[in-house]
Amino acid sequence: MRFHNVLESLLPALLWAGLGTLTACDSQPQGSPSPQTQPQASPSASKGGPSAAASADDHHRESGPLPPDVVEYRTDADGNQVAHMGPALSGEKVSLAAVLGDLDAYRGKTLLLEGNITAACVKRRDWFAIVEGRGTGGPLRVMTEPAFRAPPESIGKRARVTGKLETILVPLAKARHMAKEHDLPMPTETEGDAKQTVLRATAAEIF
Repeated sequence: MRFHNVLESLLPALLWAGLGTLTACDSQPQGSPSPQTQPQASPSASKGGPSAAASADDHHRESGPLPPDVVEYRTDADGNQVAHMGPALSGEKVSLAAVLGDLDAYRGKTLLLEGNITAACVKRRDWFAIVEGRGTGGPLRVMTEPAFRAPPESIGKRARVTGKLETILVPLAKARHMAKEHDLPMPTETEGDAKQTVLRATAAEIF
């Protein structure tokens, strides 16, 4: 009987303590979300992934499948060891200075150009830039995608390239960054996309 009375006297206190504990665990400070709904930072955002702000090196980021990485090494008629990509070289042989001096006259034609490689995308290896000589023309950006990838460490070597002139659109910020980093022509546009004339290559030799 005494035990029953003691239990009855303690029951309200036990129930209150239990409710108090439950309330303390389930409630959140006013204005804060519950643990189940509290937003968490995306791993990709915290590590510079797709949801992070674009970096200055955006032009190195992958934008699609890589071109074929097939290189055939051979010796040319002048005895140079060359890296050959694509089919046999062909087209109208013309100086780079002449092409850049009158782009419209050479549009639509298959050209065979030669020049020194002064810049390249070292990550994807899907473009490089050539100049004819010191202060005599260029640079002209050569797009090797989708035909082939340029060999590693092509900068400083010489290239013969077959291809056609093409106008592409490049985001203005990207075009300005590329011009500054790779010593390419600075775009003249002040807004929107920049227009670039490039050579879309189908074959090349680098030596």
